Amino acid sequence: MDISAVVASVVSITACHPADTVKSMRQRGASMAEIYAACKARGVSGIYKGVMPSICTYPVFWGMYFGIKQTEIMQSTNPMINSYVSACLGSIASNPLFVIKTRAQVANVGTMLTIRAMFAEGVQSFYKGTPATMVSNLKLAVQFPLYYYAREHLDVVTSSLIAKSTSTIISYPLDVIRVYQRTSTKPMTMCQAYAEIGWKNMYRGLGIHMFIYSWPQFALMMAILEALK
Repeated sequence: MDISAVVASVVSITACHPADTVKSMRQRGASMAEIYAACKARGVSGIYKGVMPSICTYPVFWGMYFGIKQTEIMQSTNPMINSYVSACLGSIASNPLFVIKTRAQVANVGTMLTIRAMFAEGVQSFYKGTPATMVSNLKLAVQFPLYYYAREHLDVVTSSLIAKSTSTIISYPLDVIRVYQRTSTKPMTMCQAYAEIGWKNMYRGLGIHMFIYSWPQFALMMAILEALK
C-alpha cells in the first residue's frame, strides 16, 4: 500500500466529491435543471452524500495501484501491462465501496441504508459493474504512461489534462454503463445497460466529468503525490 497515494487520493476526492455527485446524476439520466434543483434541495450535506465510502474507496484503489505498480516484479513488465494489472487488482478490492458510493450519490440516501439495501439484493450486488470496470481499466494503460511522458516536458496540470482527457474520451461510455449497473436494483449486463442508455447518450455528462471532476481531481492528486515523494 502506497501511503503517499492514500493521502493524495483522500484530499483530492474530498475536494472534488460534489462534482462527482453531479457527474453521477448526469450519467444516470438527470437533466442539468433537475440536478440544479436536486442540489439546491439537498444542500451541502446532500451533495456530499457518499463521501465516506469515497474516502474509503479511492485510497484503497490508488494505494493498491501505486503499491503494486512499484513492486519489483511489476517494475520488470511493460509499463502499459503494469498499469492495467495494478488497476484490475485495485478494482477487485475496491469495487464494493464504489457501488456503495455511487448509489448513495444518485439516490441521496445514507451509507448504512445503502449497504442494507444491497445486502437485501444479495452479496453479488457489491460487485455490480465489475466487468465494465475491468475493460475500463485499459484507460490507465494509456493514462499513466502518457502522463509520465508529458511530465518530462510539461507541468503537472497540463500533463494531467492531456493524459486524463485522452483516457476519458476513450473509456467514457464504459463509465456511463458502469453507473447504470451499479445503481440498478436488478442484475444488468453491459449489453442490457447499453440498450437502456442508447448510443446517443453514451457521452452524456462528458464535459462535467472531464473538466469539473476528473481532470481537477487527477491533477490535484498527482500534484500532492509528487510533493510527498
